[in-house]
Amino acid sequence: MRRHPERGGPSRTMVSLRVVVIVGLGLLLLARLFRTPLFARLTGWAAATTKWAKLPWPLGLVTILNYRDRLRRENLYDTESASAKDVPAPEDTRYLTARTAAGTYNDLENSRMGSAGTRFGRNVPIDRTYPDNERLMRPNPRTVSRELLTRESFLPAKSLNLLAAAWIQFMLRDWVSHGPSPKDNPWEVPLADDDSWPEHPMRILRTKEDPNRKPEEEGTPPTHINVHSHWWDGSQIYGNDEQAQAKLRSTPTWPPRFGASRTLSGPGRR
Repeated sequence: MRRHPERGGPSRTMVSLRVVVIVGLGLLLLARLFRTPLFARLTGWAAATTKWAKLPWPLGLVTILNYRDRLRRENLYDTESASAKDVPAPEDTRYLTARTAAGTYNDLENSRMGSAGTRFGRNVPIDRTYPDNERLMRPNPRTVSRELLTRESFLPAKSLNLLAAAWIQFMLRDWVSHGPSPKDNPWEVPLADDDSWPEHPMRILRTKEDPNRKPEEEGTPPTHINVHSHWWDGSQIYGNDEQAQAKLRSTPTWPPRFGASRTLSGPGRR
């Protein structure tokens, strides 16, 4: 009688599952160690001795995480008012796993962070960002632009094509917008007599002032808001509030409504 061969060990599926579980548990442990001084010292030592990309991938990964944490701690400065309040949690718990219209609750511990209508952060402390308007035109920005960027002959960009410029513009519409600029009291840039710019002086609209300034912030450096969500979340398509989203939909779910020009219609769409 033939006997079925005995299995020599666990299947490949079980081995793979064990590896995934072990790696997952290891990452959870590293996440707990992440904010400890010992963790920072270990990753700092690893980064100082070799490039992170040449480290074993688990150590390279946690080294990058440490870089991110250090940049957030030492190179990003919050400009929000101390009286700014968190956004109340929606009744629908979908916000825990999906994008909200305004970009709230992307960080569950800080509901407003990066949402539409919040301020741009700074890379230096806010008390060091007072504008020096008296010397703003020295050197003249137009002169600097002409000296550095004027091309006497065509210089091809061999590493990219026009699609890159289109893609960058598309992404910028998702990340950053100060909203419509006020047309009164523009900046006036003096121009040389031989400058071919159509109007003298050159007029540049000022950035819209922050509408959320508090009385206690009087006399402090200016702040500015982002009317889009700060996240990479497709807000140039989906909008930044539920009203804009509703106007883009021909049904309660999909597809978006297009105008006669085959572009997305809705507030602020051009």
